[in-house]
Amino acid sequence: MNVTVASAGELSPEHVAAWSRIQEAEPTLRSPFFRPEFTQIVASVRDDVEVAVFEQAGNPVGFFPFHRDKRNVAKSVGLDLSDYEGVVIPGDAPWTAEQLLQGCRLKAWRFRHLVVTQKPLLPYHWIVGETSYLDLSRGFEVFQNVKQRLGQRTISRVQQKLRKTEREVGPLQLVGQTRDETVLEQLFQWRMEQYRQCGCMNYLAEEWTCEVLRRVVSAQEGPFAGMMSALYAGDHLLAVHLGMRNGGLLHGWFPAFNPAFSEYSPGLLLWVRLAQASRELGLTCIDLGMGTERYKQNLRSGTLRLAEGAVDARRARAALFRGWLELRERIRSSPLRGPVQGIVRSIRRWYLYRQPPWASGTRRYSRFDC
Repeated sequence: MNVTVASAGELSPEHVAAWSRIQEAEPTLRSPFFRPEFTQIVASVRDDVEVAVFEQAGNPVGFFPFHRDKRNVAKSVGLDLSDYEGVVIPGDAPWTAEQLLQGCRLKAWRFRHLVVTQKPLLPYHWIVGETSYLDLSRGFEVFQNVKQRLGQRTISRVQQKLRKTEREVGPLQLVGQTRDETVLEQLFQWRMEQYRQCGCMNYLAEEWTCEVLRRVVSAQEGPFAGMMSALYAGDHLLAVHLGMRNGGLLHGWFPAFNPAFSEYSPGLLLWVRLAQASRELGLTCIDLGMGTERYKQNLRSGTLRLAEGAVDARRARAALFRGWLELRERIRSSPLRGPVQGIVRSIRRWYLYRQPPWASGTRRYSRFDC
């Protein structure tokens, strides 16, 4: 196995076609984050996207897109925008993590959302989490019946809220696909306000991240596409979701809701209406992403496992960082989680908002990921 590195812009059409074939043939790489189009969009607004190409007998058999930081450490394409990571390569291909580092001239690869099925990377998993998904392959009615048989009443309660919203606010309308700039800007504003309230890290602080989202919304050709959906009640915009799809799989990425109608749970209403319209929209699965939010636990059909860890040639640094992650997880699973989170968020809020983000004229948007 030979590994070479090129900038994303240097990939030939033959490379992109081979990448697509490999991704489409591997069920564990279904996420749109593994599509070459996502890497190309990020590379169109940043000049530091590199791609490692795995070759056998001169033929490309695998791809690994990444950002290289100043310390020669690989980060996922899109940095904090990325919810999935891994090497786009057949499951039976012979390669090693050491080959990857050496071929890319990297000291380490730090990952947070790695698919757990890639065997060469199993020794480098430190913590394993879960991402939730809705299985809509047999339609919404079957999905709803399965939830009811399990004794879960979330869908029926949401349907009651749907009827209440229509009575008190206005008739509901789901726009499954829109490119309306005003809707996108409203999503940004709501996310920014949610960020301010919860004190989360600002995942969209720089303009390049906002531009990536705009270009994703515009991407509408082939199996990869942006998908921005909006839920209205009468003339009121209740909720918006901006995601990406790969064929029938929609990845839940940036949802936001109108705080003026929070009593109606507009974000939850949007997810259920999307699920109800899944057949018309061509969706068979909605990936809600990692997180312990209650709506994900209540709606999900099942979970997939993702790993956090690192392939690191610097053993001392790797051990120190792994110890910190394990301490973090112990705190999260202990009674200290609430007090510690409150302190951390208060510090973040004070640090990030000593001056309003719009005071300098710079727009700062947030990924609401608390």
